[in-house]
Amino acid sequence: LFLCVENVGAERASLIVLDEKQNPVDAAIVYKNQLIAHTTRQLQSTLDQGLAGWVRRTRKGVCLTDTSQDERWLRRPDDSDQRTGAKSAICVPIVVHDQLVGVLTAVHPKPGVLDQNALDLLQSIADQAGFAIYNARLYEALQSAHRRYRELFEENINPILITNKKGRVLEANKRALEQFGYPLKELARMNIYELHEADLEQTGKDSSLLETGKTAFYESTFHAQNGQALPVQVFVRAVQVDSEVVYQWVLEDIRERKELDALREN
Repeated sequence: LFLCVENVGAERASLIVLDEKQNPVDAAIVYKNQLIAHTTRQLQSTLDQGLAGWVRRTRKGVCLTDTSQDERWLRRPDDSDQRTGAKSAICVPIVVHDQLVGVLTAVHPKPGVLDQNALDLLQSIADQAGFAIYNARLYEALQSAHRRYRELFEENINPILITNKKGRVLEANKRALEQFGYPLKELARMNIYELHEADLEQTGKDSSLLETGKTAFYESTFHAQNGQALPVQVFVRAVQVDSEVVYQWVLEDIRERKELDALREN
């Protein structure tokens, strides 16, 4: 925004960042080389009725040489002839990969100053800004997905182990450490196939069936650190974590179910 103001001689400029539903999620305003406090709610009226709203709807850049002569300009009390009067303004869309991510506006205090050359310059700046906004959005989405995954992983009521394709344990949630008694450092040196007997009819030899996207499930016995053999229901599937495919093993404790089955048989 400071560069926009400097390069076109504007008095003020604003940038409104939009989410996937075209709602404002962040904004910045520069006025006389000062960053002005604001809220996205304050800019909602501009998006609903003003020039930025027209640009959001049409995805077209526009230059108003005289704001008093164009109905797209949202006139405020400050725009009256007795106060600051008519101005010139430019508003351009910020589009990346055919996705509108923001709207950039620059305003000069006098009509007839901003022109097509200034419009082209601001559009070039907006195009560069768009990649920064888009990448920031992707990064935030990735971080949010990681946080949700960690919460679901760590707080799951069932033991969960993450292994590589060869079965080496990479991660274990809190429930797995508590129930099986292994410290994480010790588990990380072990192989899932050493800890229980896999059903190869379900997983395939060398986990070949898991690579097709299948979720395998079967009953087995897990060998805890204290030597106890724990009956478990195993659910295993391949998951993509960043650029790597790993296997997620969910091990449901079925001791109570086994004990009830034994009582019924007796």
